[in-house]
Amino acid sequence: MADTCSSGGGAEAVVSAIAARMRALREERGLSLQDVASRAGIAKSHVWEIEQGRARNPTIATTVSIARAFGVSLDYLAGLSSARPDLHPEALRIACEVDALLRMRGADAAPAPTKWSPSMPDGEKLS
Repeated sequence: MADTCSSGGGAEAVVSAIAARMRALREERGLSLQDVASRAGIAKSHVWEIEQGRARNPTIATTVSIARAFGVSLDYLAGLSSARPDLHPEALRIACEVDALLRMRGADAAPAPTKWSPSMPDGEKLS
């Protein structure tokens, strides 16, 4: 698939690229529409509408959620880049979820560093 930027596409080209890449990623990973919906936190019907190109103006929040669900960048999902991440898609998806959870907790709520060794109980705090 050519990059949307290099093909001179506007909003319609981006919507088409999102639809095509969503379908390709979903099929490549053996995911159902419901799997994608659950991972992205959106309705299954909305995933279907976007994948079919029927949702002409998905929100940024929705497209970011879908990109995270697949473990790809928003640029890749929108067809603005052909660069795929080096990480395994599932590892990247998990990393994005952990990052979002940590950001919700805030920087001030970071736990004390822990170090595990076979002779220490799990999670013993360092002095």
